[in-house]
Amino acid sequence: MQIYVAKPGDTLISIARKFNVDLDELIEINDIRNINTLVVGQALIIETDFNSVYIVKPGDTLSKIAKDNNMPLLEILDLNPTLKPPYRLYVGQKINVEPNEENRKNITLNGFAYSTSSSEEVANALTDLTYLSIFAYRYDENGHLIDLNDKRLVELSKDYETMPLLTITNQNEKGSFSSDYADKLFKDEDMQKNLIEDLTVKVRDTRYSGVIVDFEYIYPRNVASFIDFISKLRESIKQAGDFSLLVALAPKYSSNQKGILYEAHDYERIGKLADYVILMAYEWGYTYGPPMAVAPLPEVKKVVEYATRVIDKSKILLGYPNYGYDFTLPYEKGKSKAQSVDNRSMPELAKKYHAIIQYDEYQQSPYFTYTNEGVKHIVYFTDARSILAEAKLVEQYDLGGISVWSLNKYYAPIFEIITNLYIVKKK
Repeated sequence: MQIYVAKPGDTLISIARKFNVDLDELIEINDIRNINTLVVGQALIIETDFNSVYIVKPGDTLSKIAKDNNMPLLEILDLNPTLKPPYRLYVGQKINVEPNEENRKNITLNGFAYSTSSSEEVANALTDLTYLSIFAYRYDENGHLIDLNDKRLVELSKDYETMPLLTITNQNEKGSFSSDYADKLFKDEDMQKNLIEDLTVKVRDTRYSGVIVDFEYIYPRNVASFIDFISKLRESIKQAGDFSLLVALAPKYSSNQKGILYEAHDYERIGKLADYVILMAYEWGYTYGPPMAVAPLPEVKKVVEYATRVIDKSKILLGYPNYGYDFTLPYEKGKSKAQSVDNRSMPELAKKYHAIIQYDEYQQSPYFTYTNEGVKHIVYFTDARSILAEAKLVEQYDLGGISVWSLNKYYAPIFEIITNLYIVKKK
């Protein structure tokens, strides 16, 4: 596998011929919906049956190339018999690379899907998933689970030997995460008892394989109560059977990070109770925020570095965003509102406005600008390059795996790259 960035004059047909790959396969693995939408700067995954070729860049060494391609240095030397000590490289030199299948890391791969997500979109990902997390259950004023139409996706996941997980949230009737909703639960022992019993019965008597707790914007005063709730839930579902407990965590840099999103998410204590934690390492670029990548790599790295200091690395699933944002310029705090965008449709949008896709090397994110009706826009989204950059963190930090938010709009390059780098655990 290698990544090719489209240049002026390129077409999908010319690229397929250049790399001697099947055109239909090139279209499929890159999730291209319109063969005429190729734009300059668009990143494409190239799958070949022969050795991939790496082009040496400034600062490269053989050791760095081996590490970046997830393969042993000796394998690089075997594939490049013309290389001789002292192995001096020059910019533009072609190096054969081919990851060793046996040395690929085994990971857990989770994907979130709304209960309303289309079966076709979700099914596209299920072959490659360990877990399918169905979003989301809520509870009523007495702590009882509110029914969710989830049977369709639960049954579908089983068809692909993927384990379904029940997601419980502190969302209110409007679908918003509510601090008060969680606070009421933590103060009422009967509510907690009802919710834990309902969750336990649900996983025991249906085809669920476990529970994900996704409680957000919890009051800092509830930190101990939240830990206690997780502990009780763990005990209850473990007594009922071999069920998994996962907890979603806000992206923190330190144990004393302030803010209602962070303070009640005690990484160390929750990490000891959960089978896995999901680092929600996204939303730096968000609906009402200034224009930037959803998951800028330097910020994601800081979250991972803190998490791995206090949580067993094998329990950590790195959250990955399957979406981007279209921001209007200039940004006005309190007034500007970005629109969420679907990654697979971004080349079409860039083509429509004759935009060139660029790549922010610092944030490790593609972006482009365009003007519509006199209003300037900048779009940050995901492509093969940004997927690869973040996916490599799993190997770099020896994490347990990855969690994708969400599968509502399936994007093939995410799964193509992950399954090239790693072996995904199945049931």
